[in-house]
Amino acid sequence: MTAASAPQEFSLRQLLRWTWQVIRPAPWLIAAAAGADLVVTLGNQAQAQLFARVLDQIRALAGPSAAGAHPSFGLAYLLVVTVVLLPLFAFAARTISAFADSRMLEQLQLSLHDKLLRLGVEWHDRHDTATSVQLVDRIARGAQPALSMAAKYPLVQAIGLCTGSGLLSLNLGQSLKTPWEIQAIGFALLLGLPFVAWRLSNRVRASNAAVQAAETSVSAEVLNSLSLPGDIQTIGAAPQRSLRMAERLRAAAKARFMMAVNIELPNQLSQALPTLLQALFLVYAVLAVATASTIDPNAIGAIVAIYLLVPMVVNPLISLINFFTGLNAQWPMFQMFGEVLDAEPRTMDRPDASDWPANGSQVSLVGVRFSYAPGAAKILDGVDYRFEPGKLTAIVGRSGSGKSTIIRLLTRLREPTAGEIRMGDVPLGRIKLDALRRNVAIVGQKALFISDTVRANFKLADPGASDADIEAMCKKTKFWNILLDKQPSAPLDLTMSRDGEPFSGGQCRIFAVTRALLRRPAVMLLDEPTTGVNPLQLEELAAQIREACSGITTIAVEHDCDFILGLADQVCALDAGRFAQVGEPSRLAAEPGVFHDMLEARRRLAASGVQMKTEAFPAPTIGGKAIPAPMAAQAGALKIAAGSPMKSMPT
Repeated sequence: MTAASAPQEFSLRQLLRWTWQVIRPAPWLIAAAAGADLVVTLGNQAQAQLFARVLDQIRALAGPSAAGAHPSFGLAYLLVVTVVLLPLFAFAARTISAFADSRMLEQLQLSLHDKLLRLGVEWHDRHDTATSVQLVDRIARGAQPALSMAAKYPLVQAIGLCTGSGLLSLNLGQSLKTPWEIQAIGFALLLGLPFVAWRLSNRVRASNAAVQAAETSVSAEVLNSLSLPGDIQTIGAAPQRSLRMAERLRAAAKARFMMAVNIELPNQLSQALPTLLQALFLVYAVLAVATASTIDPNAIGAIVAIYLLVPMVVNPLISLINFFTGLNAQWPMFQMFGEVLDAEPRTMDRPDASDWPANGSQVSLVGVRFSYAPGAAKILDGVDYRFEPGKLTAIVGRSGSGKSTIIRLLTRLREPTAGEIRMGDVPLGRIKLDALRRNVAIVGQKALFISDTVRANFKLADPGASDADIEAMCKKTKFWNILLDKQPSAPLDLTMSRDGEPFSGGQCRIFAVTRALLRRPAVMLLDEPTTGVNPLQLEELAAQIREACSGITTIAVEHDCDFILGLADQVCALDAGRFAQVGEPSRLAAEPGVFHDMLEARRRLAASGVQMKTEAFPAPTIGGKAIPAPMAAQAGALKIAAGSPMKSMPT
């Protein structure tokens, strides 16, 4: 999943470990499916042996010595019973396998989904989200059949191989009196030729890699030619590019042809092996009967049994070889989800972890230091501060100063490299994660929404919240009137999108704050609350946040100093990895320092009427009307610096 990951060789131990992780919740399902398959395999072998014995009885009854003999129909009746029951058992086996496969796929996808949720931001920062989505969906669906076969197939086929070989040896030895040396040669051919096919099939993986490389080269040449086609024409490079493209296409065609040959050769050998070995054993059996001084009465039946049993011995072996060959070729795919199954979250409960402390709303930073990698620049360098309980404290700072990093540390999405964070008298690392999640609520820069009803989005925070609970909290934050405007009847049934539609940016902010308050947190964290909010609604947003978070220890990270003036009780100005200034916003606005400089720079920029760009997300409108740039600048809500590129990295 990561670009730096190099493909490794197939590992049976890893495969079995991943298989067990997936089937562990319901191993009896796989055991039932394996048992049903084994019954069908052994039943087919028994049916072949019964058929041979019935033929011997028919031959004996038709012979001259059968006059006056009383025929026995027991074996014939048993053969009829197997003929009738085996298809029913086969149907039952396929049904059980289909049910087991569906449950196994469900468990695999759920395991991957839940593990990806538990892995920290460090994992997701290193891995592509689109690949993770494909992993849970398409790749899991492709890998599940192989995991299912790994759980039951080798055992069933190995038992079938052993019982089939035993019956084959029985017919060769007892009925045809075949010397053990001849039997050994026969079984050497029987078991050796499939391995020849396996050795040939091992070339498929290399051929597949060659095809992938050739096709990548073709794509690269197309990109080289079409990135600036006008320039290629003007400098007269079109013939040269055409020759280069033809060369790449010939190489790709050759690679595809060689892969087709490498696939087809072992396939044809595998398909021909049962017939070839049947013919060899049949010729030997006929010669043995023809040259014997006395003919065993069961010889004809033995010949028929050998003819029927040879494929039952060869096919399981070929199937096992093809199975493991396929696993070897597709091993990079298995590595992708195996990497997730094996990964462990960096943030986990310590053995001495405790519940949320009674004074947990008293948040303190004690000598907190943080850097994103060993030896890297320090984002935070010895931050010491005790946030006043029940008050709203804003952390301000220039872009990249570490504001959002503090939010991540407070939620244990990251861990300090030195120092500690305390909730009351308890270090944050010694609080159980589920207690931390219940008592610390966060409203991120971009609120999380799912494509579902308003009710379902509220219940992300509290699955047990009733409609009455949701309505009461919405009325507290004045969000209920917004819902009624959108849908007067049954507003909680209103469907919304992942982008928050049909709500505006400011409304989405209030929605997220309301949802966070459903958890009745001891600490509320707001990460850039003005992100995506119409500049004309910032004053109203500040008032709503203050009222909603009254009495809750609230920590807001924000770059908009004008917004902070109407929101915060205290301001901590972050500079050079430390809180350079701390105090009431009105006092800091009048004193020289980081907060004053940011406030004045913003006001000068707003007064100039220059279009400013957002730090993280473009600001949508509230009422659906576009806001002219001068008006937006005067409202003082757009983000950070004239002409600066949009940024999405955490600050």
